[in-house]
Amino acid sequence: MAITKKEPLDAVSLGKDNCCTVGGWLHGEGRAKYAAKPEFQNAVDKHKAFHVEAGKVAGLINVGKFAEAEAALGSNTPYTTASSQVGGALIGLKRAAGL
Repeated sequence: MAITKKEPLDAVSLGKDNCCTVGGWLHGEGRAKYAAKPEFQNAVDKHKAFHVEAGKVAGLINVGKFAEAEAALGSNTPYTTASSQVGGALIGLKRAAGL
């Protein structure tokens, strides 16, 4: 939507892994309950990597590089790879935690 509407985003917050609901849980309740599980650290790492990529896309949008931002969201990009990996890591953590 930000690309279509040419609206700026909060790239700093998007680039941080503790400013979303999942990040809040991973850094709070999730850490308290599941930090000992190897799947937990993998989820944290993949979640952080996703936010780094999301922050990069937001940065492109904010400087008016809309075509580059659109391309960064395309198939086989660091953003889509990170997005897929965080999803898989969270599913792995859910299974390991018996949730």
